[in-house]
Amino acid sequence: MVSRGRLLQLRDHQALIAWEGTARLGFAVISTEDAAKAELLAIRAVTPWRGIGSALLAAAEAQAVEVGGVRLLVATTNDNVDALRFYQRRGFVLTALRLGAFAEVRRLKGLPETGEFLGAYGVPIRDELLLSKDMR
Repeated sequence: MVSRGRLLQLRDHQALIAWEGTARLGFAVISTEDAAKAELLAIRAVTPWRGIGSALLAAAEAQAVEVGGVRLLVATTNDNVDALRFYQRRGFVLTALRLGAFAEVRRLKGLPETGEFLGAYGVPIRDELLLSKDMR
């Protein structure tokens, strides 16, 4: 994945997995390389609207605090209005806008012009929005 202009391998970071019996319900990947601020690199619930994403986010926040992080960062794209709502409802605030940042991501990964996930709404992907939450 690409975050804040950096190409990252998710397998190099800590994964949190939500299980129900033997069924994997979702995952979150967090980077705690920077002791002052952790970064949520990815989060996905297999079935939306069941609280899985909220539980995974809470686990990521707890992990950030455990390693001494005072801020938890997350990046998303301008088309992902569901993610913007999700994070803001859970205390995250917009901290930066990287205009045109997705052009570099598209160059690195060959991604489409519009999102293909549930709720993409056909909005062209152009910009990266950074959000953060104070963990103190």
